[in-house]
Amino acid sequence: MMRLWHGLFLAGTALLLVVPNIYLAAPLLLSLAGFFLARRARATTPISDPALRASWQALLGGFAAFALTGLLLNLYHGDTDPGAYERLIPFLLLPAMAWTIRAGGWPALPWIAALGIAGFLAGAHAAWEVLADPSLRAQGAAGNPIKFGHSAVILAGFCAIAAILYPFPNRPLLWRAGLLLAALAAAQASLLSGSKGGWPVLLLIAIACAYMITRRRPLWQRHSLAAAALAALTIAALLAPGPLVRDRIASGVNGAIHWFQSGGEVTDRSVSLRFELWTLGLHVFSENPILGAGVEGKDARWADLVATDPRYAIIAPLTSADNDLIDTMANGGVVGGLSLILALLGTWLAFWRWRHHPDAAVMALSRMGLTLAPAYLFFGLSVSVFGISIFRAILVVLAVTLLSLISVRLKALSTP
Repeated sequence: MMRLWHGLFLAGTALLLVVPNIYLAAPLLLSLAGFFLARRARATTPISDPALRASWQALLGGFAAFALTGLLLNLYHGDTDPGAYERLIPFLLLPAMAWTIRAGGWPALPWIAALGIAGFLAGAHAAWEVLADPSLRAQGAAGNPIKFGHSAVILAGFCAIAAILYPFPNRPLLWRAGLLLAALAAAQASLLSGSKGGWPVLLLIAIACAYMITRRRPLWQRHSLAAAALAALTIAALLAPGPLVRDRIASGVNGAIHWFQSGGEVTDRSVSLRFELWTLGLHVFSENPILGAGVEGKDARWADLVATDPRYAIIAPLTSADNDLIDTMANGGVVGGLSLILALLGTWLAFWRWRHHPDAAVMALSRMGLTLAPAYLFFGLSVSVFGISIFRAILVVLAVTLLSLISVRLKALSTP
C-alpha cells in the first residue's frame, strides 16, 4: 500500500502544473492516508530532536495561527460564504500528509527527480500553448497565466537549488545538468505566461544560486557570477516573444509612471490598475483597521465604493486588491494581517536552522524551503496568493514535504 501512496506522491509532484486540480487532489488523499499512518510515523520517524521539533512547531504554529484567526474572524463577522472557510482547509488538513511521508520513510531523491519532470513538463506545456496560439499567454492546467507562471517560478527555484547543492550518489553531473535544464524550462514557462509579478523572484533565485555555486570562492568571483546570471536571465527575457515579455514590462513601467504623474489615471491593465486596486483596498481597511470588515462586508463595501466613487469605476469588475496583505487586512484588519505574517514567518523559521547543516541533503532541502516565504511575499505584492486555492495548497504541501524529508533524513543519519 505504501508503494501506491509513494507513487501518488511522486506523480502529484511531476504533474503539478499540467494536470488539472492534481495540486490539491493528491495532497488531500495523502493527508487522509496520514491519519491512518500517524502511529506508524511516530514509531519509524519520531520527532525526538529538539531542533527538529522546534521547526515543526514553527511551521505548524504559523499555519494554525493563520487558519484559526481566519476562522474566528469569519465567525465574528458572521460570514456565510463557504469560500471564506474553504481557504483555511489546506492549513488545517494538508499537514497530515507529513505522517504519510514519515511513515513511508521516503528519501528526497525520487521527489527531486519528480520536481525535474515537473519543470520540463511545465516548459513543454507552455511552449506548446504559445506555438498553438502566439496571441495567448501560457496558462497550463491552472487555467490562468498568473497561477501557472508564479507556480513555475517555484519549480525553477527548487530545481536550481537541488542541482547546485544536493549530494547525488550516482552520476552527479548528469543529475545536475538535467535539473538545471528543468529549472530553465520552468523559468521559460513563467516567461511565456507573461506573469511579470513573479519575475522578480526569478531574479532573486538567479542571484542566490550564483552565490551558492561560488560559496567557497573569493567575493569578486561571487559578485561576477551573480551579475552574469542576471545578464543571462535578461537576455532570455529579451529573446522571448515581445508581447509576452518585453512589451508587458514596458507597458507596466510606463503605466506606473503615468499613474503617479497624473494623480491616479489607469492606462494599463497591470501595474497602474493594481495601484488603483491597492488604494481602494486600503480605503476599505482604514474604515475597520482592527478586525476588518469581514469577507462579505468587505465585498459589499468594495461594491458600494466602486458604484459611487467615479475614480474607481474602471475597476468595477474586480473584487480583490490583488495584494495579499491589503486584501487580508481589508477582510480581517491588523489582526488578520498579523496572522498572515505569522504563517510566512513560521515557514521561514522552520527551515532557517538547517541552512548550514553539515549534511548536504539537509542543507539543500532547507535552502529550498527558505525560498518559499520570500517568493510568496513577492507574489503577494501583485496577487492575493492566500486567496487563491492553488497558491495556498502549493505553499502548504511544499513546506510540509520539505520538512518531512528533512525529518526522514535526520532519522537516517542518527541510525547507526
